[in-house]
Amino acid sequence: MLELPSRHAWLAVGLFACVYGLRTIDEAAFRIISAAPFVMNLPPESQYLYGSPLTFWLGSYYQHHGLDYAWAFATVNGLGLTLFFVSLYALLRRECHDDWSVAATILFTSPLLLIVLSWIGKSDAFLLGFYFLFTLSDSRVTQAILCGLMALCHRELAIILLCVDLCLQRRCWQAIGTGLLFGETAVYVYTQLLLSPAPVSRAIYAAGQLSQLWRIFWSHPALHLMATFGPFWVFALSRVFVKPVRALAFGVSFGLALLSYDFTRIFAIISAPLLLEISREVVAEAADTGAIRIGGRRVGIHLLWPLMLGQFQYTGMRMLLPQGVRMALKL
Repeated sequence: MLELPSRHAWLAVGLFACVYGLRTIDEAAFRIISAAPFVMNLPPESQYLYGSPLTFWLGSYYQHHGLDYAWAFATVNGLGLTLFFVSLYALLRRECHDDWSVAATILFTSPLLLIVLSWIGKSDAFLLGFYFLFTLSDSRVTQAILCGLMALCHRELAIILLCVDLCLQRRCWQAIGTGLLFGETAVYVYTQLLLSPAPVSRAIYAAGQLSQLWRIFWSHPALHLMATFGPFWVFALSRVFVKPVRALAFGVSFGLALLSYDFTRIFAIISAPLLLEISREVVAEAADTGAIRIGGRRVGIHLLWPLMLGQFQYTGMRMLLPQGVRMALKL
């Protein structure tokens, strides 16, 4: 019975959702932007949201076809979560075959599942879902289209995520470059030409917050380090730094996540290629014996799924734990 959630990943995901709950965000911004996506109606501190237009465009479509904003919000984000889980299932099923459930529970010992379920309203589920489909596709045209859609989800994270993937997997850079070019051009036309005045970008917003972000990091550097992989460190500690390219991917992800108040969220998304690579490696190691080496001992891989429940995420000066539990930190 103890091994059951590891053999049936949907049980582990359901248990995780019960413990950590679902959190929504940016509902007010979704209502404002999707009601009039070509009119600037947000204050300067929130205008960077226009740089991730896909969910707002979808919301506008549904609202103009009879749904009120609440149902449009639920529909759009429901589609995003469905895309995330279905595309991840297809990816793990292809690469890990019958061990896909084990691979999923290993992957979700990282904060990735926590991020997707606790930032409902962001475009993260769409961004990661399109990325998983991108890794599945063998067609350069399809890859380019998916890269363009990723840019519409989040123009900055899409570039960084695909660059990390390119370093780790050596994929076709022409397809990535072409897709990003079209996606970034579409976002530029939307934000700089179709909106008036042009919104404040994420880069400008982050630049204005650098001193505060540095103070937050310098106050709790160990917590930042723990909040990167979470319990996934059990698998990552002996695997991240054995290859220079992995260490580089970790360092880039860590450094760029420091430029955001949503530290754990940004790190988990950027490092998704690294999380997938290590998860595949762990499953492959355990394919014959059903155990992996942790320190000097071998541990049954099916017994490690409870690590999923030891999550937290670092955002601003708060630690977010299971639903309803958050801890304020001091500078």
